[in-house]
Amino acid sequence: MKVNQKLMQRLFLCLTPLVTGSVFVALPSLAATLATSQATLEFSNFSHNPLTIETAKTSNTLPSTNNSQVVTQSQSDATFTIDSSRPDETKAFSQSISTVQGNGSDYSGTAQSSARLAGYNFNVGAGETFSLDFTGLLKLNTSVDSDSEVANAFGSIAFQLFDANDLNNPLAFLTLTAGLDSVNNSDFLLEPFTSSNITFTPSQTSFTRSFGGNQESTAANFTGKLSLYFNNTTQLILKEFNSNSAGASCPSR
Repeated sequence: MKVNQKLMQRLFLCLTPLVTGSVFVALPSLAATLATSQATLEFSNFSHNPLTIETAKTSNTLPSTNNSQVVTQSQSDATFTIDSSRPDETKAFSQSISTVQGNGSDYSGTAQSSARLAGYNFNVGAGETFSLDFTGLLKLNTSVDSDSEVANAFGSIAFQLFDANDLNNPLAFLTLTAGLDSVNNSDFLLEPFTSSNITFTPSQTSFTRSFGGNQESTAANFTGKLSLYFNNTTQLILKEFNSNSAGASCPSR
């Protein structure tokens, strides 16, 4: 299976080593601007277990204000729990959330977060099928009170499955991205970009968009399955990441 390698390299840039950290505090009850992005993905019901695993997470915030109030926060988490006797009970979970709220004027704030996980050396025998279930959420919101205020949010979720002997051509993949911007018409929620061996459960999958105006939102809720048959003994590598960014600002007035 051939895919656009430059695209895949950009999408998986976040799979380089990350610095661990998180910040999460209570939000004020009222805000003139709001930007938030959340990405969550869980794997379950594995047919095989990996021999080794890796997880990482990062969170960064940058508030700037002058006699006003701005709250920036980011949170991330990644876990991979193996049940050695029952692969169908093995679970992997990652989540990242970024939020910025501002009130007053002459302020700006940004928040970024990401999480990643990987499972190495799933040993699949000849004539066996490798499979797993997944469920995910990508949710973005922005809100402003006036045209002078700015709020934007971006989020992405992606995973790839590789033959351990060929890391250039994924055997299976999923990518989902969304973005909101209060000052232009660049809002989007792209339909998932997937390989043919990934299927969604229609009754548990939905995509909503509410673009335009002072309050904008978009959300993707999805559930599905990855299934792939192998004629020969193969070692597999699973990589997943999600990332978010949020920003809000208002000039002096």
